[in-house]
Formats: sequence, structure tokens, C-alpha cells
Amino acid sequence: MITRGHCSAPQFTKDMMRNPLYLERYFKELEAALANAHITESRCKKEYAVHYPDVEQAEAWKALTEYDSDESDYDTFKKAVRRIYFGDTGRLYRSCDLEALCEEYRQKGFDTIGEFRDFHRKFLSIYKYLTDTSDYSEREASRTIWHAFDPRLTQAVQTRLDIKCPDADDDIYPLEEVIAAAEFCCGGGKQRSMMTTSSARTISPNEGGMVKIEDVSTLVSKIMEGMGHMPPPNGLPPHLALYNAAPRPRPGPEHPCNFCGGTDHFINNCEVCRRYLMGGRCTRSREGRIVLPSGGAIQRFTPGNMLQEKLDWYHRMNP
Repeated sequence: MITRGHCSAPQFTKDMMRNPLYLERYFKELEAALANAHITESRCKKEYAVHYPDVEQAEAWKALTEYDSDESDYDTFKKAVRRIYFGDTGRLYRSCDLEALCEEYRQKGFDTIGEFRDFHRKFLSIYKYLTDTSDYSEREASRTIWHAFDPRLTQAVQTRLDIKCPDADDDIYPLEEVIAAAEFCCGGGKQRSMMTTSSARTISPNEGGMVKIEDVSTLVSKIMEGMGHMPPPNGLPPHLALYNAAPRPRPGPEHPCNFCGGTDHFINNCEVCRRYLMGGRCTRSREGRIVLPSGGAIQRFTPGNMLQEKLDWYHRMNP
């Protein structure tokens, strides 16, 4: 058998206790070494099982009844060892382990693409185990992975998914698409600009936008003030009377073009908008709205104040 401490010897130490996969790997390496040495007797196999771990783990294993009992074979002893570390001998992971992993990384944050890939590997190993041994679904995993993102990354990933999956429901994006979007946003350079430009507007996929109370109060005050100066409604319904009484605003600093921001015209007369339409950088929906070339809506989360800025950002991200 391989000497303890040799670079190729099986190892199991205290710092490996948190991840059950280390214990599984230890037993696989041990059993491969036992097979190469043609050792099949249970007593010898148990003795070698406690030979390679560190002192603390070895002493705990030796204290098990299954270690000294001749009535307990090697497989029974191995199940008893597993029970020390993760209780139920039939399950390495539960869904709560995946949630705990996501929460751990949400607190850490992802400063580099390497950190996200490290999380990705751990996430997939637990996710695969859960799907192989239970009815855990991709839908559940797709929802759980969002718990690993801080608000800024959540906003960036949501924006990326709005572009890549315009027809998907917000709460059931395919897991692969969520992972790809997160990796894209953590990749640095142009991708990370999604996180910095949109950090001021943080809206998670499961939260609605929040309106400041001051803004609502101001809006209500203006409406009430306008209604107080309205001419008689002439018998029309209130909403029609208000519409007829309010003259159509003229282009100006307070009413710029929604597309380019110009103050001397509206979007229907915007020359920049016409060029974008002719060049295929956008199109119109059946309702006449400016939309992406794919027909998808231009999301309000997309960086930029005017539609032109949002479209330019979209084409930079999707050359």
C-alpha cells in the first residue's frame, strides 16, 4: 500500500469536512489502492481506512462501534463514517445546501470572472447531485441561483437576459442562460459596464419598481392644480374634459424628443429616429412603438436616458 503522506496517497483532513465530496473522493482513492494491492478482507480495509486521514479524523473513526466489531464489514463501517459528517447516509446534499452556497457568495460578491467560475463549479456539482437523486428541477435551480447575486449584479444579469431572451418569462429563465448572462457581466471590460451604468437603478427580477412618495405627491398636486383651472367640461366626461382643456405641449426643454432628446421636435418628426429605422438598428411594433430589431421591447432597465442611447448600448453589447 502507498505510504501515508506520499503525494499519491489518499487524504482526508479537517479542512475537507465541510464538503462531502472530499469524503467520497477519499473512499474512491482508498478503494482503488486496496484493489491494486489485492486487499479484500474487511478488517484490513478498515485499518487502512483510518490509516490515511489526519489524527483527529482517524481517532473519531476508530471510536465507531462498526470499526471494532467483526460483525460489521467494511461497507457498514463506511456508512457509519458518512453518518458522522452528513447524517442521512443516503444523501450528500439537500436543496438548502445549494441555497447556503448562493447566500455565501452573495455576501462575498464576484470581483473577478474567476470567482464566479469557482462558484459555478460548486453550484453545478450540488445541482447535478440533487437532480440525479431527487425530483429537484432546473426551474428551482434557476430561481435559487439569483440568490447568489448582489443587487448590482442582479440588475446587470436581468438587463442581459432582457436582450438575449426577450420572450422568456422573468421568473423562469433557463438556468444555462442565467449562468451565461452572469458570466458575461462578471467578465470585465465592456461587460462590467452593465453593472456600473445600471447600479443606480437596482430592480431584481422578483421586485417591482419603487416610486418616491415625493414624486407622487408632486404629480397629484399638479393634476389637482390643473383641474382647478380647467374651463367648464361642457357635459363631457371628466377625463375627456381634461384632455380637451389641456393644449398639446410644444417641443422644448421640458418636452424633448423621446428618441434623441432634441428640443425642437417630437419622435414622429425625428430625423435621427428615421435614420435608425432605415439602417435596421430598430423597428416599429404593430402599435407603432420603437422596438429592438428582433421585435423585443426596449426594457426600461437598459442603460441610457433616451431611446437612441439605449439602442446604441444594445448594439455595443451585441455587435
